[in-house]
Amino acid sequence: MAEAINVVPLIAQLQRSLIFVRDFVIEKFVLKPKINAVTISVSGWSYNNNETSDYKYYYDIPAAGVTTNHIAEVNFAPVSVDIAADAEVCPTNQTLAGKIRLRAKNVPSYALTAEYHVIEGW
Repeated sequence: MAEAINVVPLIAQLQRSLIFVRDFVIEKFVLKPKINAVTISVSGWSYNNNETSDYKYYYDIPAAGVTTNHIAEVNFAPVSVDIAADAEVCPTNQTLAGKIRLRAKNVPSYALTAEYHVIEGW
């Protein structure tokens, strides 16, 4: 007769491993990212004469730890939506080392109020 194998320790280890994977997935992909408030000043915009698109003005939002592998979502406050539209702020942004770059066709007339959050890219 074959010797019985005690599978209880194996099942316990599998359970611990599954809990670890679950917690990792929740932390990285499910939890809401931290929302950051930002004021985008009129004086903070710069002009890039070498830009080939119509969006020659840019504004860099400082964002510690951000890299080109991150994805940022920037949402303007209701009070700033029309101001951003008038300046023709580009609907997309670019993540760079330590910053999120916004682009616009014109410098906004007034400071913009926004929120952003960053998620880890693939």
